[in-house]
Amino acid sequence: MDASFSGDHALPAGKRTLEFHWNELRTGDRPLASGLHLTLFGAEKILLVGENGCGKTTLLRRIAEELTGRGDIRPILMPQRYEEALPEDKTPIQYLHTRGDKEQLTQLRTYLGAFKFTTEEMEHPIARLSGGQKAKLLWLRIILSDANVLLLDEPTRNLSPLSAPVVRQLMCDFTGAVLAVTHDRTLMRMWPGRVLRMTARGFVPMTASEIEKL
Repeated sequence: MDASFSGDHALPAGKRTLEFHWNELRTGDRPLASGLHLTLFGAEKILLVGENGCGKTTLLRRIAEELTGRGDIRPILMPQRYEEALPEDKTPIQYLHTRGDKEQLTQLRTYLGAFKFTTEEMEHPIARLSGGQKAKLLWLRIILSDANVLLLDEPTRNLSPLSAPVVRQLMCDFTGAVLAVTHDRTLMRMWPGRVLRMTARGFVPMTASEIEKL
């Protein structure tokens, strides 16, 4: 899999890219966590980790809702449930072919080929693709966007042992801001920014030695 970002995604170092304060996070009638305070400056990169069911996905969705519509940043969300972002009745080409011109169509076939899609798979309905192919399709959409703030829920889930290292490096090298939820221990160990454990009483920074013991 051959993938890289192009263009300018940088953010000023002193910019308050994200400031999130949530006294109590709930899903329905069930409380998940309290005292959630999170500030992200410039192109900072943060990983959120924690037990299943602690509210990481719910939190990321709330943050995405708050950031949508801001004119000073360009956020994009990769959900854990791919069908929330992918129109499964369309083909990969139809999903990505936003301009409708022949030049873009030729470029998209090249990009999909670099992501190891066969010519036949490019024309399959997305519903027929594997979980790994859907994940790669979402990553290609992110790369082709002009987003400078990536909100990612389990971004390496379903990727093959050959594709996952490429995506991990993509996130680490990205010049914009990243807020990602993950259980990927390899990603945690190579992460260039903060790793925060989400608990019922807020976020707890994790040290390198704590991450190594996972």
